[in-house]
Amino acid sequence: MGLARDLHSTLVSPLADNPIKPEPDFDLPSCYKFPSQRLQPGYLSKFKEETLFYMFYSMPGDEAQLVAADELSVRGWWFHRRYKLWMLHAPNTAVQKSARGERGSYLIFDINQWEIVQKADLEIMYEDIEGAPRLPRNAKVQQAPPPPGGVTGPPQGQAAGAVLTPLLCSRSSLRPPGVILEEGAAPKRKREEPGGKGGGKGGKPVPKEEAEALARREAAKQRVAQRTAAGFGYL
Repeated sequence: MGLARDLHSTLVSPLADNPIKPEPDFDLPSCYKFPSQRLQPGYLSKFKEETLFYMFYSMPGDEAQLVAADELSVRGWWFHRRYKLWMLHAPNTAVQKSARGERGSYLIFDINQWEIVQKADLEIMYEDIEGAPRLPRNAKVQQAPPPPGGVTGPPQGQAAGAVLTPLLCSRSSLRPPGVILEEGAAPKRKREEPGGKGGGKGGKPVPKEEAEALARREAAKQRVAQRTAAGFGYL
């Protein structure tokens, strides 16, 4: 345009009425330029159980879901694959055990009421219990106790290095059946995927920020797939 100065710092658009505020002229201190640390299993030991349940159910397919499941297992919770719920033995109650399962009273985290409820006279089959994640932990960090039935790895009949079928791949798959809890969840919202010409919605190109977010998400999915191939059954 024949100007000797840059317009990117003040020009929003040729159709904008007012210019944007000028960028502050200062240098960022070098102490601010540190990469963010990766989420580690031991970091979640200070979180409340409600926070861990939120991470598990609101981040399906994410690495944070696996780390939250690991911390819940350390605290004595175990995941029921058929009911898609976390549970543990109710205190001061008797449990009738057999070779294939057990019957008794259990504490269950109700995702509809978002609280821990107690269910009595409930039969649990050991084959429906998900094994605890085998995340690498420091020697000083507590390890997860084995769930009922002694399931500590992949289900029976499956090799330790086999790729496990994803159990929690979407929010709809996390909804429990009516056997235990009443269905009261709101209708699931259809997720819109980028598509069309140019990779955007309606044929529009994807913005740079969104493209970078998608790239990070795909990288996280690849890390989860690698963990799944190593024998993790939650993702």
